[in-house]
Amino acid sequence: MKLLVAIPILMLGAARTPSYGAEPVGGRPGPTVNDYTSNQAARAETAAHREGFQNVQIAAVQDGNFFLIGEKNGTVLGLTVTPNGKTFPAVTVPNS
Repeated sequence: MKLLVAIPILMLGAARTPSYGAEPVGGRPGPTVNDYTSNQAARAETAAHREGFQNVQIAAVQDGNFFLIGEKNGTVLGLTVTPNGKTFPAVTVPNS
């Protein structure tokens, strides 16, 4: 019976494990859909700054979409910058 309870808990834990495929581990991931150039990164950061975000950091990249963390009006937010430069604030990120 304990095994029947443990299996779903282990599966839940595995589902919550972060995927490192979309994160820039060690800077940049290499020639995959998650790779990006320094020019693309600069465009994404510039788009975030243009929308009033400061202290911008790249959290992940996938298929030209940059997922950033930035501060705006004293609040830390997650935001997405699309390949065409549109910026979409996402969620409030708790300060650590």
